[in-house]
Amino acid sequence: MNLEALLQQVFLISQKYDEIAERTGENFNIFNILRVSRLELPHSNVIAALLNPKEHHSKGNTFLKLFLKKLDINETEFSLENAKVKTEVTLDNGRVDIVIESGKKSIFIENKIDADDQNKQLERYYKHKPYKLFYLTLDGRDAREESAGNLEEGREYSSISYGDEILQWLKECLKESVNFPMLRETIQQYINLIKILTGQSRSVEMSNEIIDILLKDKDNYLTAWELRAVVETATERIIKEHFSPEVKKIADKHNLIVLDNNLTSKDKPRHSGFNLSDEKKQWTIRFQFEHRWSNGFLYGFPSSKCEHVTISLNENLDKYLRNKAQELGYKSSDPWWPLFKFMEPYENWTPNVYAELLNPNNEVLKKIEGKIIECLEIIKDYNSQVNY
Repeated sequence: MNLEALLQQVFLISQKYDEIAERTGENFNIFNILRVSRLELPHSNVIAALLNPKEHHSKGNTFLKLFLKKLDINETEFSLENAKVKTEVTLDNGRVDIVIESGKKSIFIENKIDADDQNKQLERYYKHKPYKLFYLTLDGRDAREESAGNLEEGREYSSISYGDEILQWLKECLKESVNFPMLRETIQQYINLIKILTGQSRSVEMSNEIIDILLKDKDNYLTAWELRAVVETATERIIKEHFSPEVKKIADKHNLIVLDNNLTSKDKPRHSGFNLSDEKKQWTIRFQFEHRWSNGFLYGFPSSKCEHVTISLNENLDKYLRNKAQELGYKSSDPWWPLFKFMEPYENWTPNVYAELLNPNNEVLKKIEGKIIECLEIIKDYNSQVNY
C-alpha cells in the first residue's frame, strides 16, 4: 500500500472513532467543565479521597490497599490499620500535597501537574524522614536537581506517573466499584481525564484496527515506522513556518516585539514559548507550554524568576497584577507568575491543533491575538491608575 493510501485509511478510522466518542458522550468530562483538569489541588483531593478509608466511598481501605500494592509497599511494613490520609500538610519547611500516615510512619506524595519544582522541595521534605517519598507527575519524570538536591531517585525518593501507576490503580479501583454506580462513574470520569492528560484517550479498538492494517504486509509496517521518525520534524516545521511568523505579524500589528522565542530551540526546553514586550521593554506578556509543544499552554505576566524571561517587572506592577489576578479571573503563582491563565480551548495541543495551524486565518492565532489584547488592556488600566 502506498503512503497516501495508508494515511487515508488511518484518517478514516480515526474519524470513525471521533464520531463514536461524540455520539456516546465520551468527551463529556465533569473535571474539564469545572476547569480543574490541570490544577494540582483537585487532583490531590480526588486521589486522597479514594485512598482515605474513612471517606464516603463505602470501600473502607480497599483502594488504599490496591495503591500500596501498586507501589510495592508491603502491608507488614506499612499497616493499613488506623491509616489516615491528608492533603496540603504543612511542615516547618514546606507543604506536602498528600500524606498517608500509619502509626509513626508516613508516605509523602508531591504532586506535579503544571507547577514548577520549588527550591530544595523534595530535599526539605526528606528531612522529615518519611517512610516513602514519591514524586508524582504526568509522565513519571524525575525531579529537577533544584528540587531533589542531593536526593537520588530510586533510593531516597521514587518517581511515579499518572499515565502508569495512577491510571493502573484507578482501573483496579473501578473493578472494585462495579456495584456502586455513583462511585463507579466518578472513577470512570477521572480515568478518562487522566487518559486525556497523558495522551492515552484513544480507544483500544481504534488502535487495534490501525495495527491490523500495519501488519497486513511488511511495506505497511515499514512505512509506518518511517512516519514515526518524521512526525516530530513535521511538527517543528509547523511551529517554525506556520506559527512563529504569524505570531511576529500579530506582534507588529500591536507595536510589540517578540523576545526569547525558544519554540524551536535545539535543546528542546520543557517550558517552550515566546515573550512579547513593548518597545521600551517595561513588561513581558508570555505564552508558554508547561510541557514542550503539548500540554499546559498558558499566558500572562511572568516575573523575572521564570525561565526564559529577561525583563523584570517593576515592583508596583507586580503587586498590581497579583492583587488583580483573582478579580479578573486569572491565577497567581508565587514567585513566578503574578497573573496567568491557561488558554482554553487550546490548553492542550493535540495533533488537531497543529493541523489547524496549517489553515489560513486559523482559530488558534485568532485566540492568541485576543489574549494579547486582553493583556494590553490590563497594562492600560494599570497605566491609567499610575498616571491619575
